Amino acid sequence: MSTITTKMINIIHKTKETNPLIHCLTNHITINDCANIILAVGGKPIMAEHVEEVGNITKNAKALVINIGNINDARIDAIFLSGKIASKNNIPIIFDPVGVAGSPFRKDLSKKILQELKPNIIRGNISEIKALSNITTKATGIDIHPSDVPTDKNIDQLTDIVKELSVKQDAVIVATGKTDIIADHHSLYLVSNGVDMLSQITGTGCMCTSLIAAYCSHGDLLTASVAATTIMGVCGELAKENSNGIGSFKISLFDHLYQVSNQMIQERGKIIEVH
Repeated sequence: MSTITTKMINIIHKTKETNPLIHCLTNHITINDCANIILAVGGKPIMAEHVEEVGNITKNAKALVINIGNINDARIDAIFLSGKIASKNNIPIIFDPVGVAGSPFRKDLSKKILQELKPNIIRGNISEIKALSNITTKATGIDIHPSDVPTDKNIDQLTDIVKELSVKQDAVIVATGKTDIIADHHSLYLVSNGVDMLSQITGTGCMCTSLIAAYCSHGDLLTASVAATTIMGVCGELAKENSNGIGSFKISLFDHLYQVSNQMIQERGKIIEVH
C-alpha cells in the first residue's frame, strides 16, 4: 500500500471519529448537497451566512468553505468577515471560484479573495484554475470548456499551470475533471477516477470542495485533497454501476460516500504521484 493511500485512510477514519465542524459559505443551489456530503463522511456542517453570527461560527469550526456560486452582497460581506477570522485563527480556508471565467465581477471578487484571505486550498475545474492564473480560457459558465479537458497532449501544460498557481498562492491547488490534478509546493498527484455522470447533476464540484474541507480539518491539506477527489471519483464509478439514471445515480453516490472503506480506496483508487 502506497504512502499516500495509508495517509488517506488515516484521514478518513479520523474524520469519522472526530466529527469536525465545517462552516460552509456556499451557494443556495447546492447547499443541501454540500451539507449532506459532509455528514456522509462523518463531519458536521453548518451553513450560517448572516454577518451577525458568521464570525463566531467560523471561530469554532475546523475548516471554512468559501464558494462564490450564485453570489450576493450579503454573502460577500460574510465571506470576508469569516475569512479574516479563519486566517487569524489558523483555520483552513477552502476556496471554490465557481464560474470565475464567466464574468469580470466574479474574476475581480476571486482576485480580492486570493489577495486578502489567502485560501489554503483552491478547488475548481481546470478552466477556472486557468482563469485564476490569468490564462485565456473559452469557458463562459461554470463548466470546464472542452478545449481545457486534460488529454495526453496537454496534460504537461495543465500540470505546469496548476503547479505555478500553487507556488504563487502558497496553496494546494485542486483542478478537477476527467483527470484531477492536485499540487502543492513539493508534490503533484494525478487522480483518474470518476465518470461522466458526475457532471450531469448539479453541484458535484461544490460537493467535492466540501468533502475536501471535511478531510482537511486534520491538518494534512494535500492528502485531504487527494483523498476527497479520489473518493468522489470512486463513489461515482460505483454509483453508476448501481443506477438507472441521474436520479438513482445521485442517491447511490451518497450511499457509497457513506460507506467509504479501506478496500474501496485500495482496490479502485487510480492515483499517480508525478513528483
